[in-house]
Amino acid sequence: MAADELNPPLGTTTPEIFLDNVKRADRLVNGPAGTVDDRGGEPLDTWRQMMAKNDEIRQNIIPLSKQYMTLEAAQADIANIPEGSSTYYRSPDDSALAIEVMNVAGTLQETGRKMISKEYVDALKKLINVSSDNNLTFFNDVDDATVTVQDDFGDMHLAGMPGSVRDRLKTLQANKAPAILRLTDAEKAAYASVDEYGDFYLPGMTESIQRMLRKNKTDVDRLRKRGMILDARDCGLNVKTGEDSQRALQRGYDWLSGNGGGKLYTPPGYFKLAKPVNPRSGVALLGAGVGVTNFLPFGYLAAFTYQGAETYIENIQFTDFTIDGENQQLHPVNGYIPDIKGIYLQYYRNTIFDRIKIQNTGATGLGVDMPDNVSIMRVVTENCGRLGQVGSLGASGIGLGTGYLASEPIYIGQTVNKGNKNYGIFFEPQRGVGVARDTIAIGNVCEYNHAGMADCGIDGLIAIGNNLRFNEYGFKGSPGTNGAGNPGNRGILKDNHINGNTKHGIYLYTDKGLAIEGEYNYSGNRIADNELDGIHVEYAHTSAKLLNSKFADNDIYRNGRHGLNFVSGNLVNVDIMDNRLWNNGRTEVGDAIAGAADMVKCGITGNKIRDTQDTATQRYPVNLSGALTDTDISFNHCVGNAQNTLNLTGTQTRVTTINNPGIA
Repeated sequence: MAADELNPPLGTTTPEIFLDNVKRADRLVNGPAGTVDDRGGEPLDTWRQMMAKNDEIRQNIIPLSKQYMTLEAAQADIANIPEGSSTYYRSPDDSALAIEVMNVAGTLQETGRKMISKEYVDALKKLINVSSDNNLTFFNDVDDATVTVQDDFGDMHLAGMPGSVRDRLKTLQANKAPAILRLTDAEKAAYASVDEYGDFYLPGMTESIQRMLRKNKTDVDRLRKRGMILDARDCGLNVKTGEDSQRALQRGYDWLSGNGGGKLYTPPGYFKLAKPVNPRSGVALLGAGVGVTNFLPFGYLAAFTYQGAETYIENIQFTDFTIDGENQQLHPVNGYIPDIKGIYLQYYRNTIFDRIKIQNTGATGLGVDMPDNVSIMRVVTENCGRLGQVGSLGASGIGLGTGYLASEPIYIGQTVNKGNKNYGIFFEPQRGVGVARDTIAIGNVCEYNHAGMADCGIDGLIAIGNNLRFNEYGFKGSPGTNGAGNPGNRGILKDNHINGNTKHGIYLYTDKGLAIEGEYNYSGNRIADNELDGIHVEYAHTSAKLLNSKFADNDIYRNGRHGLNFVSGNLVNVDIMDNRLWNNGRTEVGDAIAGAADMVKCGITGNKIRDTQDTATQRYPVNLSGALTDTDISFNHCVGNAQNTLNLTGTQTRVTTINNPGIA
């Protein structure tokens, strides 16, 4: 800060200024190494700070004043070279005059800096000469031969090359890589070029002709190794006339099958099929895309059929096409028959259905029975079963008949099934020999069908993360359209959206007098806004039993009538636990948990049963009229319901009702 900017001004002799100066002088003289701000805020070095700087300067001056003949001589005098200081010793060759070294922990180490010698400077001067008029600069080699010249315009000239480097670069710029030779027309427009490797380029191509041919050969070899590709047009398929295409497609299947298998490609178009094409083992059918390649079966048979009579067709694939059954008709004698499908297979393994749309078929769109290691992915079915009635055989989007083997692995994922007569997807037994385990259905959408998805008697269905909405029933367990089954066993129905169905969310029904093993797990589902019951169990035969099942951790709310309704039958070892039930009974009298079924060794525990509306519509938390034996109804949180009591009107034997908070 300038003297005239001090406050109070410089020269002020007040006692405060005097004492402040005395204190500052004391810190400057007696304080540690550092700085002390003056009255203007500028730092002043203390006495010890100045001594430290002087010592540092001394350490650098002393060794630099001494020079040594050799590194060994300098190392021997290390006691006189302070640590961190540098000194020089004479260079042993002519590359420099002296080499700088530093004392690092008692050892001299080179710093990389050198003091050049006069001989080195003289050698450099020999390599660079200037003309007498100072317009040209010559750069010579060690033999004094000129290799480069710089003119007064700054252009560089190389020995043996006419013109300057700048002029040569202008020429190269006009023919830059990859072109070494550029072929032009009379207008100087390039139509081809050749690079330094001899590769030939044409305008608009990102690669040379040679590279493209090599890549094509590689691709063709790869395809040949993986399997032959046959274009159906090479088998007589006509994409323009609209004539029957069955013979051409069958010829392609048969030829590939007889030659080790491969892929049969069908181009864009609409292809009529007067009778079914029979797939062959080892042959994949590939179209040009959904809605691009279209097969149009007519009459009362499917587009593709294989009925193996216990002999499996293997290693087949159906991809990228549409089947439209709008021209299919009823059988002239029998009327509706389940054969009026899109694809109809029996006994098939190692099969893939991917990116297919099947619509408007008379019966089931994709009706395939007795699978083994099968994947159905990204398939769309719509308005299938249009010639049947609800309850007719098949008449669904995807129908899977099972039961020939004990294990029939099948995966169904990412399919969309809308507006089909019976089911979006259903599984039912066709044979009584096997139990058909290992069926998985994940991430499917089933809407506006009679039922979204149905388990009609297989073993161990895993159905997770499906949207079963806007159907008559979201999920249905029943004997199926052929009456051969029952609600399935050992299944998992988990984390599904079962919303907005016009009757029940989950509907379990049988009229057979059987003790169904059950062992089903209905958990984690969102069951809401269905017009009648969230879950409806109706085992109509007096001796029918539902065994060993669990309804747990579901959100069941805003359904039109009951949350859970066990209408009839006998429940044994069934648990209703940890569910959240609220605001049911929206359109007619309804309870959270209701029913007239008898219960033996069952539990209704840990549920949250509440009504949160201003006017409660959910009547009783639990309203059971059936006989209860060894049944526990405890630890349920029941608040806000219209009649907040347990209404148990049937015979009770060893029934416990402990700690149900909120119960009057």
